[in-house]
Amino acid sequence: MSRCKRKRFLAFMLTVAMLLGVMPVDLLGGIASVKAAETVHEVNFTKLPVEGKKDTDPFTNDMMADSYYALVGSAMCRLNSEATKVKAVELSNKEGKSAINFTVSGTATLEVKFSSTGGGKTSKLALKKDGTQIADSVKEATGTTGETVTYSNLATGTYSIISAEGFTERSVRIISIKVTETSQDVPAGATVSGNIAVVDNTNGLVQEGQKVSLTAAENKDTVELAVGVENEDITLSAGTEYNIVAPNENVRAVAEDGKTTITTGTEAFSTTITLGKAKVEALVKLAEGSELENGATLTLINTADAGDTVQLTPNGTVPLKVGATYEISTSMALADAKVNGEKTVTVTEETTELIISIESTQVATTITVKDADGLLGDGAVTLTNMKDTADVHSFKSGEAVSLTIGEVYKVSCAVNNAIIKINNSTIYKASRETTNANVVISAKDADLHELDLSGGLLKGQTYEGGISVLADMPYTSNTLEACGVLYEGTVQTPKENPSPNNGAIPTTGAAVKLVAEKAGKLKVTVSLVSKVYYFLEETANGPKEVLKFDNTTNTQTGGKVLILPVEAGKTYYLYTHGSKIKMYGITVDYRTSLDWNKIETPVLGTPSVKGGTISVPYTAQVGGIYAETLDVTMYDANGKAVNKQSITTEGESGVAEFTPAASGTYSFKAELIRTGEASKVSNTTTSVNFVLPMATPAGLNAENKGHGNVKLTWQAVPEAENYTVYVDGKVYAEGVTKLLQKISGLTVGQEYTFGVAAVRGNDISKPAEVKLTITEDAVKTWNYSAFGSSVDTMSEGGKNNGFSGSYDTQDLKVWSMNSKGKLVPNSTDGVAFYYTTIDPETENFTLSADVTVDSWKFTNGQEGFGLMAADRVGENGSGNSFWNNSYMVSATKVEYFWDAEAGQVSDAGDKYTMKLGVGSQEKIGVTPENLAADTVVDDFQTAMRTLETSAVASGQGAGTYNMVGGYEAALKDITDVNPQTTFHMTIQRNNTGYFLSYTNAATGETVTNKYYHGDNGDELTRLDENNIYVGFYASRSAKVSFSNMSLTTVAPENDAPAEARPITYVTPNFSIESAKVANNANYEMVYYGNADGVLSITNSKGEAVVSGQHVDAKTKFRVNTVLEQGSNTFAVEFTPDADYKPAKYSLLSSYDTVKFDFNVTYNVKDRSYIYVSPDGRSYGSGAKDDPVDIYTAVKSAAPGRTILLKGGTYALDKTVIVERGVNGTADAKIYMIADPEAATRPVLDFQGRCAGIILAGDYWYFQGFDVTRSANAQKGIQVSGSYNTVDNVMTYKNGNTGLQISRYKSTDNWEDWPSHNLMLNCTSYLNADAGYEDADGFAAKLTVADGNVFDGCIAAYNADDGWDLFAKVETGAIGQVVIQNCVAFKNGYVLDENGQEVDAGNGNGFKMGGSSISGHHILRNSVSFGNKAKGIDSNSCPDIEAYSSTSYNNESFNVAFYTNDAKNTAFIAKGILSFKDSSNAAGQTVAEQFKPKGTQETSAYENAMNYYWRGENSTNSEGIAATAEWFQNMDMNSAIHGGIRRNTDGTINMNGFLAVTSAVPSGVGARMTGTPSAVFTVAADVVNNDDDDDDDDDNSGSSAAPAVDWNDVSNSVQDKVAEMMKNPAIASVNMNFVCSGEVKVPQNVLNTIKGTKLTVAFHGGNGVALSISGQDLKNKDLSKIQNIDLTVDQTSNTIPANVVSAKSGTVNRQLGIRDTGSFGVNVNIHVNVGKDNSGKSANLYRYNTEKGRLEYCGSFTVTSTGQSMFALKRGGNYLVTVTDRRPSESLWYTEGGYTVKSGDTLSRIAKRNHMTLAQLNEHLDAVQQLARTEETLKNLWDAAVPGAQKLTGMPHASGVRDKVGDFAVEIADLESEIEREKAVIAESEERIAAWISTIEDGTTRIIFRLRFIRAMQWKEIAGIVGKYSTESSVKHAVYRCLSEPAHD
Repeated sequence: MSRCKRKRFLAFMLTVAMLLGVMPVDLLGGIASVKAAETVHEVNFTKLPVEGKKDTDPFTNDMMADSYYALVGSAMCRLNSEATKVKAVELSNKEGKSAINFTVSGTATLEVKFSSTGGGKTSKLALKKDGTQIADSVKEATGTTGETVTYSNLATGTYSIISAEGFTERSVRIISIKVTETSQDVPAGATVSGNIAVVDNTNGLVQEGQKVSLTAAENKDTVELAVGVENEDITLSAGTEYNIVAPNENVRAVAEDGKTTITTGTEAFSTTITLGKAKVEALVKLAEGSELENGATLTLINTADAGDTVQLTPNGTVPLKVGATYEISTSMALADAKVNGEKTVTVTEETTELIISIESTQVATTITVKDADGLLGDGAVTLTNMKDTADVHSFKSGEAVSLTIGEVYKVSCAVNNAIIKINNSTIYKASRETTNANVVISAKDADLHELDLSGGLLKGQTYEGGISVLADMPYTSNTLEACGVLYEGTVQTPKENPSPNNGAIPTTGAAVKLVAEKAGKLKVTVSLVSKVYYFLEETANGPKEVLKFDNTTNTQTGGKVLILPVEAGKTYYLYTHGSKIKMYGITVDYRTSLDWNKIETPVLGTPSVKGGTISVPYTAQVGGIYAETLDVTMYDANGKAVNKQSITTEGESGVAEFTPAASGTYSFKAELIRTGEASKVSNTTTSVNFVLPMATPAGLNAENKGHGNVKLTWQAVPEAENYTVYVDGKVYAEGVTKLLQKISGLTVGQEYTFGVAAVRGNDISKPAEVKLTITEDAVKTWNYSAFGSSVDTMSEGGKNNGFSGSYDTQDLKVWSMNSKGKLVPNSTDGVAFYYTTIDPETENFTLSADVTVDSWKFTNGQEGFGLMAADRVGENGSGNSFWNNSYMVSATKVEYFWDAEAGQVSDAGDKYTMKLGVGSQEKIGVTPENLAADTVVDDFQTAMRTLETSAVASGQGAGTYNMVGGYEAALKDITDVNPQTTFHMTIQRNNTGYFLSYTNAATGETVTNKYYHGDNGDELTRLDENNIYVGFYASRSAKVSFSNMSLTTVAPENDAPAEARPITYVTPNFSIESAKVANNANYEMVYYGNADGVLSITNSKGEAVVSGQHVDAKTKFRVNTVLEQGSNTFAVEFTPDADYKPAKYSLLSSYDTVKFDFNVTYNVKDRSYIYVSPDGRSYGSGAKDDPVDIYTAVKSAAPGRTILLKGGTYALDKTVIVERGVNGTADAKIYMIADPEAATRPVLDFQGRCAGIILAGDYWYFQGFDVTRSANAQKGIQVSGSYNTVDNVMTYKNGNTGLQISRYKSTDNWEDWPSHNLMLNCTSYLNADAGYEDADGFAAKLTVADGNVFDGCIAAYNADDGWDLFAKVETGAIGQVVIQNCVAFKNGYVLDENGQEVDAGNGNGFKMGGSSISGHHILRNSVSFGNKAKGIDSNSCPDIEAYSSTSYNNESFNVAFYTNDAKNTAFIAKGILSFKDSSNAAGQTVAEQFKPKGTQETSAYENAMNYYWRGENSTNSEGIAATAEWFQNMDMNSAIHGGIRRNTDGTINMNGFLAVTSAVPSGVGARMTGTPSAVFTVAADVVNNDDDDDDDDDNSGSSAAPAVDWNDVSNSVQDKVAEMMKNPAIASVNMNFVCSGEVKVPQNVLNTIKGTKLTVAFHGGNGVALSISGQDLKNKDLSKIQNIDLTVDQTSNTIPANVVSAKSGTVNRQLGIRDTGSFGVNVNIHVNVGKDNSGKSANLYRYNTEKGRLEYCGSFTVTSTGQSMFALKRGGNYLVTVTDRRPSESLWYTEGGYTVKSGDTLSRIAKRNHMTLAQLNEHLDAVQQLARTEETLKNLWDAAVPGAQKLTGMPHASGVRDKVGDFAVEIADLESEIEREKAVIAESEERIAAWISTIEDGTTRIIFRLRFIRAMQWKEIAGIVGKYSTESSVKHAVYRCLSEPAHD
């Protein structure tokens, strides 16, 4: 036993003996015991002497009041604005830059008072122990008032107070520190033993025999230690501090904590003393551009020893003490010196060079004087230093003056009654960054009163403008910047608070009084305190609150400008409750806006570059009485707008600053804007070259790899060409191009500083640095980041995302709570992730852990937790979408299919949904290339597989289950199956791939899913080839603990070899998707399957519907057929292609031919009215007295029929589905309405068993019934068809969204998505899912096409949002949605059974987008109030539009316009009235959220027509305020409880609530109107015996039509246009005129409809009409058109019979249209060819009389009603034919640059300019065929020339052959063919190019050119078009433009 151990054992035994009473205590004789002592070390930096200090001067150790603390690095003294007091010491936010250290020898408690750097800003403090940041030590402080935090039970060790690691936004300020240290009980005379190693790093400075001494400070007891060895069994006095004495003066000896002392405790010790150099020689260099004047000196002074002074000589060397901190000074006049970029330098052994920079304390400032009225004359302007009046400068315009940097100057001139301002202020602070200033001199305006506060304000005196004060307010000189303006001093009452206060009219004290002389604004700049601010109007009925600004909860600090509206003759008071208001500026402004014609055009000066900023000086009259906004736009070298700054601060000059993201050449142009006026545009500046500064690399991480090896990794720096790596300040490697460096040969046990700098040419960044002590064994470094969708940062207490504990201590917890984060299987995730890195080149790994649930809450299946491996980690706290590749073992929502027969998981069978279960997920396909091109979704692949089958094992059938215990609240409609709270999970990477495993803790069973490496290697090396990030995560609503954590690694070469990848088998799935019921004999059959192959279908008669048709996998194949009445059985046969492979490593499980029957029932009720009742029967006739059930009714209603729902409650247990294809028509809708005779509303009650109604058909009209109680997570009504109306329907208490528009099937593409639906006067309320996450009132989201409208709807008390228009990345943009005349309130809350509000989900009123995807959605004339979150929310959609709407008392932002990932925004708002009052305690002070980006025009949403809530009042861009008097009624409680109701016509009646008064400007705020609901009457119950009711569908009758009365037409058109102008809600209108004889449309009719959305159509009978759209006339010059002759001769027979017969079809119809030359405008012709021809091709030809031939004009697919439509350019003799397929002919007849405008509902179904997709594809096919022909020709030449390869594998005869001769004929033929093909292409290309040039949208034009001129692939086009463009989206752009259904 060693001596040390013997002593410990003896002491232990003695203690035991005493405790047991075996040894008397008094045997110890006179040994006394020293009690535990408590020592307090306290520093209060506010008590530092201020004399001689300036703000930001260095703080040094000699200023530290207690030497117990030591500053490491550099810090700054921060002074108050008056420079009379030190506020705090500021520690840098740069890692390792500064810390305050102290050492605890016993136990201690630490109290730190700290603050942020400014009002409203947040800083973070943390505590390190022995160099490692302590988990959970991060604390936050907001503002400058200070927060006090306490750290208890600090154990022995060295601690560092720092700005939290990883938080780089701002520094932290330390106000005071207090450590209370408790020493241990130490018996007098007690000793302690241990080992002390003395390490010699001096390289020979220690002489042989010299030793280190330890000398006790108290008793001088000395112990000597040998050098270079471990001194064992050293005995020292317990509880004693020893000084370490070095062997000689050239050596420095320090302990492990860097101090020169060691303090013993009572335990055995083991420590190390390190010997190093006591001094170093450092070379002195002057920085580039720095010069030292002759005779001037440079001096370094030791901050701890004033006697240690060193003079510096450039290019000489100086001796410096290691460990000392020196401050630099210079005797050079007007200059300041820095050493290595700082005022101080702390010397280390690596300090070999001192770079001295010398900067002037003066700055040459060029000042431009603007004196528009010539007031100055020959005089000069003067600047006077406010602290040194001898420092004065007089100058004239354009002269430069030398000002002292940091000093404040007052501007003046010798002109009476003039106002002089410099940069909009009376004072100017000189700075090195600003070298230009603008002085403006103007005559005083009698209506503008800017009070001079320099003499204070006196009680009893009235000042200009009507201002007085109720107590004397003396003046104090101190500066403050508020809203970009510098103020020179304040007035404040020193003693007397206002009285009375708290909303009463004061009579004395600190209050300002204004008797308003005119209407205008009072502008007061205040220094904010944590109090309530009141601005009151004195009235006969007592005080009237104009403003109440509560700054007690959401505390703001610093300066704030209050802009307060006043009315002439009224009296106002301003004060702070319980405090003395402190004011920097008071202005009374009675001015009116300056005439726009007198506003000068803005002028931009020459841009200048400094660092990363481009400064653009401007001269422009903006703010106040001038323009509303100055928008300065930055353009790149290609003229593309890349950024914009909007300036609103009042003034006539200033500087706009830009920070470009990339190097380049930039120019600038400005636009001066005022609503209602033509903008004034500036000059374009000269271009400026900008070089992006090299940024310090972020994310530097050092990892011990063992045996003296370290791996460094870091993140890429924009524009860096390579990197330089440093070790302890010395270059280790240069030209590094990877984001990784391996370093070897390091000394174990030694701490090193590693650095990395970014390099571009000669530019090199400041290095990032990280310290690491080298270990013998490899040690992983663990990190944390919360990143991705919806996350937030870890806040104090860990409320949302965060972690505690560590891997090393095996006590890790990770949490993601309150829906902050989410798992999205098909997109990006948001997670809290605790992780380390793996080197993919040298390490395979196995990571495992027991994961225990602390708590979780079910939301919507997007919550979860587990283990993850990924190839990229996002920035901590970034909530933006973040793409990476990953493998995850997760407890989350998992779905799988169970093959009961095979007894295994399969891709078909019974479906099990686990909420939650355990599964493994692979997400791959993300590359640097598709990230850069924004085409990730084209390549992204994801697959979730289950790792457990507990529901099957427990005998459950298909359904929804949960196996994760520990949830917070009971799960609704979900069955628990053996819930567990601990899960053992494993991720292994090996040479095969990733093995993801779950082990059941109860059974020990392990299930592993294997994911194989791809053909190009590991999928997790795509984005970062140097690192794989592995660790533990939680998401959305889970807190979990990780234990038994294990991470092991193995070199790939030592791991098992890769396994062969097996083939997986896919179950064939071939089906008919179309409905099994039909209401029309014409039936479209839709086939869909998962394999390529050959399809055949025969009908009941054995006739072929389709025979031998080859179809592609996962592509819908459509074919039309005709049904018989009753049941129709189709035999379907499909044979997969024998060589078809679903994927590279998969096959079908069977390639056998599959045969199955498909039955379709066509059995309509032959009644006009079909009655339905709660007890109706499926076999009922539908008569009033024999009703049917609702399920039968929706299957058997033909177009034009009406389903009448009798009153009562319908107890339903399965979903009511209107199948796709069960359609009405535009002229004959199907109606399902409440029986007008019913005494009660029909209520469809789904009893919580299923989804409600799915409306997948087209042209239906619902009215007058209720839908309630759908199952949890199931919608009330889902509208998936098109052209439907849902009118006066109520949806409530459903398990998900009340009424949602979205696609029917997951296989649906854009052309199938619902469009043109109207939700009219509907109400949706109290809808809630179990997790309160998804249930909105209304939604049109994810998969909706264009034209959907909500009109007159109300959404209230829905768990999630009122409206949700969400779009997500994987499905892309949705169509534009319009919401008008609607109301949303109290969403985010639901009501319990007692009517009490329950806090539920998000709670936005109108949520109008998602995922930063463009939508252009419109909100019009709507109201949002009392919602839990936002009123009007763009939800990151970058381009919503809002008009004439009111947002009131929402608890978060009333209005929020923002985006996350979009580069540019395009928000439009006009007429928004946003208001809050004191009844909204939760959100009254929450102002709007505006985050414009890129090219956004600020004036598009911030203008005089919008009144936004600014936090204390509601004002427009001109400062005019909205007040409570603008509303008739603001009683929200009454409105909610019955005040809001509906008028008899279904429109909304607000009962005066939020109705605006006549004081409100026209167009501002909502004025609730709407569209009345339809009124239906029921005639006699008629049975229709005619099976084919042509009258409903075909307008081809021949009744005589009247001649045209053009006066009547003109008057009707004028009336309709006027109506449309009054009601913007009217989208578009068609006016139909029936006429005969001559039809000449006069010019006045054309002029009336020009530019409107009105279309006029002239029907001449026999199914023929011609129409003209007002949109088509928008840019037409009609002055030369007297009339347009549209006279039609329907009896024409002038085309020769033989010519007609050559084009024969089932229809051959000639039409003669009077030919008077080109129409000059666009005309559409509509021809009804009979509904029997539905789906066939109608074709139009024009007869060329000169050539005697019919020239093909185009084709149209006949609609279900028999309609066809064509565009015409002029009259002539035309032939319309109908054929089964489009003729394979080229277009002959075209003329002019014709285009049909979008928005014209008639022309929307027309083919643009005779240009169909088929015609464009015909040209494309020709281009591609030409390429193939040219390739064939090349191959022939290759075969013909000598040396060419043989064409086949057959042997050739010997001898010489003329190969060219052999192929001469073929070559000649091909060359001729190529010339012919080129000629054909040239002809069509010219025409197509001309047509493309008429497309208005630039992006669409580009897409068409790339596809149809350059013949590029869709994927290539998407990559060129850019962000958010996908292969699918560019296709849809073409299809939408052509108004054709999408297809390939």
